[in-house]
Amino acid sequence: MAPESMRRLVNAATEALIERAGGLNDAKAWDGEFREVLKDRLGSLPPEDGRPAEEVLTQVVREVLPFAARSDHPRFFGFVPSLPTWPGVVADHLSAGFNINSCTWLVSSGTSQLELVVVDWRRGWIGYPDTAGGLLTTGGSAASVEALVADGTVIVLRRHGNPAGPWVVLSHANGLATDAHYPFWSLLTDRFDVVVYDFRNRGWNAVGALDAHAIPTFVDDMTQAARAIKLHFGHKPAIGVFHSLSGQTAVLEACSGAGSFAALVLFDPFICPPGCHQGHRERLRNTMGRMVDVARRRRERFETEAAFAQRLSGTPAFGLLRPGVFDLMARTTLRAVDGASEYVLRCPREYEARVAEQGYQYAETVRVDALPCPVKVIGSDPVAPHSFLPTVAMDEIMVLNYDFVPDTTHFLQLEEPELCVDAMLDFVGEDGELVLAG
Repeated sequence: MAPESMRRLVNAATEALIERAGGLNDAKAWDGEFREVLKDRLGSLPPEDGRPAEEVLTQVVREVLPFAARSDHPRFFGFVPSLPTWPGVVADHLSAGFNINSCTWLVSSGTSQLELVVVDWRRGWIGYPDTAGGLLTTGGSAASVEALVADGTVIVLRRHGNPAGPWVVLSHANGLATDAHYPFWSLLTDRFDVVVYDFRNRGWNAVGALDAHAIPTFVDDMTQAARAIKLHFGHKPAIGVFHSLSGQTAVLEACSGAGSFAALVLFDPFICPPGCHQGHRERLRNTMGRMVDVARRRRERFETEAAFAQRLSGTPAFGLLRPGVFDLMARTTLRAVDGASEYVLRCPREYEARVAEQGYQYAETVRVDALPCPVKVIGSDPVAPHSFLPTVAMDEIMVLNYDFVPDTTHFLQLEEPELCVDAMLDFVGEDGELVLAG
């Protein structure tokens, strides 16, 4: 197209946009038409000959674009209102014209640096630590997906980090939420395409039926979540990084033959495979019995998040947590009710107790010799007080590629997140290359 024709076309489009903006207040907030009407009006065979671009533009402005909800209308409240500024409209015009593929520094260093600057501005405004990172997306729907699992339950998947890296999928321990593990997984977002999700009835997910709150259901949910990640975000190898209950779930899911992950990194997973020393089995069984009792007695309501954080800070099991983690756990474990006049547990205590009751039964069924992918177990210090998982027998350590982080407890990712990341990268490689090479 000749430069003068390009100018005429863009001027016509600009005038159409300005005219729309000027008449928006007097227009309907929504307009639509029946399919049969639009089919008669627009349906036809592909034209054999081209038409002038300005003629096509005029038809689209008159016969296509008006039949839609106007989300920037002052009386539009039906979905998510938006009000794009004129500089923003022009920016979209430039973006489409320059057609930059902002996926790596090699092909888009200018826009990549701009993204880093803007993300850092937002990090500062929110008050996140200097290590925090992220990426800009076209909207919430591009960075999060609601995965519909077998019984109709919705599980929210959230995407963070470097879209050029391999998938790293994370989840959490019983009673917690994956956002509480932010001090750990935020350190991975510079090199991996990180997706986090909460188990059903926890975190970002709504509370559903108690009967479905069971470990076999969690196994199926994990398979469905992994499929949803590939369906909505794209196909590439995935490394599963799971803690405690989710670590147990990941092992059971891997042994099911689902093939969701190319490798697994399990932090203090709740497993006690065949061959484990009988003394360890007894300790694990007794530990789970105590956890059931604790869960059933757990306080459910708090006046403030600060009161919950204060309660955690006085608990010996949490004595090694990093500064700020107590507040983070309060924000991710509680939800506001009654206009924020009080806060309740996102995962009700009877749900947490139900899983704790099932835990040992499934912990001892794990067959590590049947795992179809490389697996690394990173445990807490086996001699540290309040360590949740019993020491694993040496023969099982050899099978599982076991290591531990000194001077940590079951919550090692919130106590020594940097050391936990180092232990993970020693196994998977700086960019996952050690476990994804095949």
